[in-house]
Amino acid sequence: MACRFALATLLAAMAPLACASGTSDAVPFELNPTPDSGADLLPGPDAGVPYPAADGAPGAPDSVQVAKGCAARPISLGRFPVGSRTTASGRIFGGWGGSASALPAARPPLVLVHGNGETADRWLSLRKELCSRGYSDQEIWAITFKDKSCFGACLGGSNTQHATELERFVKLVLTWTGASRVRMVAVSMGVTTARYYMKFRGGLQRNEVAMAYLVSGPNHGTPGCDIPGAAAVNVACAEISTATLLNGWLRDLNHPDETPRGQHDGFPAGQTVAYRTVSYTLDPAFPGLYFKSPRLKGADHLQLPGAQHALVPFADLWGQLGKVK
Repeated sequence: MACRFALATLLAAMAPLACASGTSDAVPFELNPTPDSGADLLPGPDAGVPYPAADGAPGAPDSVQVAKGCAARPISLGRFPVGSRTTASGRIFGGWGGSASALPAARPPLVLVHGNGETADRWLSLRKELCSRGYSDQEIWAITFKDKSCFGACLGGSNTQHATELERFVKLVLTWTGASRVRMVAVSMGVTTARYYMKFRGGLQRNEVAMAYLVSGPNHGTPGCDIPGAAAVNVACAEISTATLLNGWLRDLNHPDETPRGQHDGFPAGQTVAYRTVSYTLDPAFPGLYFKSPRLKGADHLQLPGAQHALVPFADLWGQLGKVK
């Protein structure tokens, strides 16, 4: 029993919901994970989901050229047909984003990818700040994976499974906004999921991603998944333990290029990905020498002090958004 408790305790360090509260770059609200609201973000196929007219203005005319503004609350993906939210294997994802009418997005949409044990609601604070700075609902989208993953109480979902949902989600976003590419922001286990979608689920081949902003990702493993029995607590540990670096899931993800189609690879403008990784020196998910795990060769990297995990430094993110339009 004591061993199982110790395992759960160490694995919990990977869960973004476990990080300490705080602010970053003097932003007057917390950009670390927001507690799940408890709202069901995945209504049934017959559920009626009310939402405001485009741009929050009832009866907005079709002549509006681009989407503007945000509603008080993001709009659930439940308004879309279940078929558009279902993968080939039958996995149905949830989340929120977009405005009521498919008006063009003024900028490449943001696709926000949560970490272990979370939902799309972890991004509500970030959405609020972006809306206050001129972003519209058409430009802010967040997925909730079918199996959010967890520790101790369930096996959760794997990166591989989540990547199939993310592939479908990005297709929905591009179709609804009229955009050709997205800018992706991912934290914790969402980082490896996003990278797997890009490399193995066609995101790079279809040139769907313009930016990958990756915070506290287990790109080179996490010791919490090295403990015997960890995969019995979280199935994703079979993918992101350090043992898979030499011959396994992480080796395939990282080899031969950790940042494929990066800006150093010689692809034409408009066909590269701007990679940015962020890590914290005392991140509890990456103790000791593991603190380098989130770094990717070929990516711009920001190393920050402190013991946070998956805390988005908004000033840095805002700067990156200004560079990749």
